[in-house]
Amino acid sequence: MTSNTLLIFDLDGVVVDSEIYVFRVLSQKLSGLGVQMSVQETIYNFFGEPFKCIKKTIEQDYGMILHDDFFEEVMALSICLMERNIEFVKGALGFLQTYYNVKKCIATSAPQERISLFVNKLQIDNFFYENIFDVSMVSRGKPFPYIFELAAQNMGKEPSHSIVIEDSVPGIKAGVRAGMLVIGLLAGSHLSNSYSDKLKAAGADYVVENYKEMEMLLHDIKAI
Repeated sequence: MTSNTLLIFDLDGVVVDSEIYVFRVLSQKLSGLGVQMSVQETIYNFFGEPFKCIKKTIEQDYGMILHDDFFEEVMALSICLMERNIEFVKGALGFLQTYYNVKKCIATSAPQERISLFVNKLQIDNFFYENIFDVSMVSRGKPFPYIFELAAQNMGKEPSHSIVIEDSVPGIKAGVRAGMLVIGLLAGSHLSNSYSDKLKAAGADYVVENYKEMEMLLHDIKAI
């Protein structure tokens, strides 16, 4: 790697500490249906999975039918919490400020509504400008590599000179399939160190616990 490497950040749970709100709401709503699953258990079981897969698993495992609007309600309540409480992932703001001039972008599965919320609340565009690539720009999202390929192409970098920073199994797999070096980051408040094994199994080249560790790693491999 060289100092002109492109850093490609996921958004939810990597830059913005948003994932925890989704799983708090999901845990609460499941509890209301008689399914006792802690927030951490919910995260470990379902984080990174599309809602349709989560729905199928819950219905099969617990012998119930979730109504069609169940996950729309989860997201609506989550957005309300985010609007009041959203913050950067611990260490993210300091990293972005310190390495303001490093070439970087975001490649996210988040819908435009959530991206706009983060821009308005946290001014993330101060660091990434217009270089925020979302899933609506590609035919298929993560774990397919297209969003990372699109990001690198638009930023003028080859995959071999791009580093993906992700917190989810589908994101890790997408980065690997794109032929990029992939760092699993556990800095979000939704993840514990126990999730490290899942990211390694998905193909992460490195897994770090926080932004300080990532900064040291990027220096070691001469990426910044």
